[in-house]
Amino acid sequence: MKGERMAILTLKEIQNIELQILLQFKKTCEKWDLRFYLCGGTMLGAARHNGFIPWDDDVDVMMPRPDYMKLIRLEKEKKIFSDELKLYSSETGNSDYPFAKLAYVKSHIVNQYMEDDSVEHLFIDIMPVDGLPTDDLKVKKIYRKANYYRRLLMLCAAKYGEGTTLVRKMSKYVMIPFARLFGSRYWCRKLDSLSKNCNYDTAEHVGIISWGLYGTGERVAKDAFEKKETVLFEGNEMPAMSCWDTYLRGLYGDYMQLPPENKRRVHMVQATLD
Repeated sequence: MKGERMAILTLKEIQNIELQILLQFKKTCEKWDLRFYLCGGTMLGAARHNGFIPWDDDVDVMMPRPDYMKLIRLEKEKKIFSDELKLYSSETGNSDYPFAKLAYVKSHIVNQYMEDDSVEHLFIDIMPVDGLPTDDLKVKKIYRKANYYRRLLMLCAAKYGEGTTLVRKMSKYVMIPFARLFGSRYWCRKLDSLSKNCNYDTAEHVGIISWGLYGTGERVAKDAFEKKETVLFEGNEMPAMSCWDTYLRGLYGDYMQLPPENKRRVHMVQATLD
């Protein structure tokens, strides 16, 4: 009813919506012969919980760079997703992030710490996977640069006076103006260029660079990455790279060990439906 406040979705309701986005994404990828795998916390959830991490509220998948670019091109030329789903990416001009988001447009979100309104809906993240050098020092250098660019990109949309600690709150009054002097598109281009520096097709190792939060632990051998296995996620078969165990150990160490309750990270997002 007009003027009536919409109910805030529960964590379980958010997870259910994101699962439906993931299933539609999988169906589209199968139709157009696009490779993708679960990654990050979603792959961890599949390995440890056969589904969502109970306290988590997002979905992450990754695609080899050639498939990622094909996905962008197909959506621009043929609109391969339904009207209820919208693809956001820097390549389509509706995002300033170096990865894509597939959003359910009948949902709406509010983020406590960010002013970013480029995506106003519940979504899944789609990460491009790029080539990486075999030299460990070169890989470390790449991820140091990526981390620097990523922090400045996020500060472009950060809210003044918000943060999990007093130091973070106060530092934003210095760092946000510097980041915004160049703008989010600048930092996005820097990350995108850095990620594409080592060609995927000729590389022996690959990993998520543009939003690779775990540094060198992201790197895996390409031949193992391209071999697909199947894992269960909320009762549905989902693709995973054959080296998912090595990948998870590189990200989380002993990933089957549950973290203490005070280390269980949750996203500060409120969501409603139309």
